[in-house]
Amino acid sequence: MIFVSSEIKKLKFIKLSQAVIWFANEKSISHIEKALSKFMIVSLKQADKNLSEKFSEYTVKVEPFYTTIIDLSIDEAILWSILDKKSTRYEIKKAEKMGVEISLNVQLDDAYELINQFMISRRLRGAIPYEEWQSILNHADVWCGLYNGNLYAAHVLLKDGIDRVRLLWSATRNRVSTEIKKIIGAVNRYMHWKEILYYKNIGVKIYDFGGVNLDKKSPTYTITQFKLSFGGGIIKEYDILLTSNTILKVLFKSKDFIHKRLRLLGY
Repeated sequence: MIFVSSEIKKLKFIKLSQAVIWFANEKSISHIEKALSKFMIVSLKQADKNLSEKFSEYTVKVEPFYTTIIDLSIDEAILWSILDKKSTRYEIKKAEKMGVEISLNVQLDDAYELINQFMISRRLRGAIPYEEWQSILNHADVWCGLYNGNLYAAHVLLKDGIDRVRLLWSATRNRVSTEIKKIIGAVNRYMHWKEILYYKNIGVKIYDFGGVNLDKKSPTYTITQFKLSFGGGIIKEYDILLTSNTILKVLFKSKDFIHKRLRLLGY
């Protein structure tokens, strides 16, 4: 279980405080209860569904979350064999020949800048506040992929002890040309492979690609195909939104302007 707290000040009339608890299960109940007593919003990410029933009095939203995971307990040879031969294995070998360099927890500021540029350019979210970035780094590793000394990709992975690592943010430089696009493809796959081997070797059980969209008609399904090319299995978990604040309960369930504003904040 990973616990992250923050304050959200985007609604002028109210100052929202939030606790995010990742991978919550029955062992997390006391932590959830404490969070509800201190924070206006408690978000359970990739949690056991039965927690929505346990905290039914506070539950305002439950959504299924699908992701693909790699079992890191299997042999490296098997991990290699389940990679897609035509795309993933080929690109990893290509990156090795190119001399792609991988760094871990070194170029933090460069990664932060690249991730923000990527998020804004793709309209995924606004810039990550530096306070939020620092809070996440308490629970995460930052990987960077470089070619000819230039940063091409950055990955931020949450660490839940030895139970799981989970891709939280992934960003690449602007794909301004076909050549850069090809380099990014090789760098990205090589980074994931090196991450998988690193966490396997230190005893982590699961590598989580951070979510997939199973709708084949979705414009983001190509990302799902990329993640599935590593041979992982798909699992279903749940994102659960809780609040002990009576006013917020009404707002979350309403269809008025305030509800729309809350949705813009990701709720």
